[in-house]
Amino acid sequence: MRDLKNTQRRIQNSPSFKNGIAQNREPIPRFRQIESAYKKPSIAKTLFELFVLPNHPKNIPSIKSCLKNIQGDYFVWLGHSSCLLHIKNLFFLIDPLFKENGSPFAWINVPFKGSTPFSLSDLPPITHLIITHNHYDHLSKYTIKALSQQQIQQAIVPLGIGKYLKSWGIPEKNIIELDWEESICIAENIELFCLTARHFSGRKLVDMNKTLWASFLLQTNKRKIYFSGDGGYGVHFKSIGERFKHIDLAFIENGQYSKDWPFAHMFPHQTFQAAKDLNAKFLMPIHNSKYKLSLHNPNEPLSELYKLLHKEQSLKLITPIIGQVVPLWDSQSAENIESMQFDTWWEQLGG
Repeated sequence: MRDLKNTQRRIQNSPSFKNGIAQNREPIPRFRQIESAYKKPSIAKTLFELFVLPNHPKNIPSIKSCLKNIQGDYFVWLGHSSCLLHIKNLFFLIDPLFKENGSPFAWINVPFKGSTPFSLSDLPPITHLIITHNHYDHLSKYTIKALSQQQIQQAIVPLGIGKYLKSWGIPEKNIIELDWEESICIAENIELFCLTARHFSGRKLVDMNKTLWASFLLQTNKRKIYFSGDGGYGVHFKSIGERFKHIDLAFIENGQYSKDWPFAHMFPHQTFQAAKDLNAKFLMPIHNSKYKLSLHNPNEPLSELYKLLHKEQSLKLITPIIGQVVPLWDSQSAENIESMQFDTWWEQLGG
């Protein structure tokens, strides 16, 4: 059973945990880079630039599409790592964040202007909610409480995270916690796999790594769609690629990286390599263009990734603006992901 009543027993017996603490299969050094960065004389300046007076772009291009009556399969990037996916009459909402900041404090991680065109009322009825880990920029108390008013069929989360959703109003019977390498049947010919990632968890200093983080793969009888969640580059991408042979569309993090935490988030060249390791056909970069969580310029993640991929023949870069509807392969639209062309909109952000 994968219900919440068995969570503690499952954590105790899980190979993903040791003494109640989640473990990366490919360990992250104990944040020695972060610790050293915070000992630098410039730490006050760094914190000031990140949280007090960050260098925000003037405006992020976005469009407020109507999301409720679109025919066929599609996805919409909602900014940062939030995505809406419509597959076979099911609506999947991944890491939604419908609030003004991605932190517990109103003045930290304020979204860029233009990056939040949607409110919760703009969403179609969500059938499946997926959360990759419990960091504030992926798991929002405000958003979950609002979504709990809907009739969400299933909320699928990594092991240990169900307690948050339950306390914020999602019925326990609708919450499914998965360990790495577990899967569930969503509907006929639709299966969701919970897979490893190289990251960490925690919402307070006292709960570091007490819940699991994960990537997910949605497989239908025709297609495979991968969501990386957050995490550093590692051998797990190659393993997942070998297991699933090919992936049609990969949503992979590309942003908020730093040389001071090189194993927690990927640099653009690592995002590119991860997509290659996964044998992905289309790459949709996420975790960028909404918040300033690192000191790189706002246009750098996409600019650097574009340089690596724009001549690549076997892998196509997908770069819609926030809110743009991207019809998928089985869409009834005349244009779909195979034929769409995307502007280099990030160039206007400056850098």
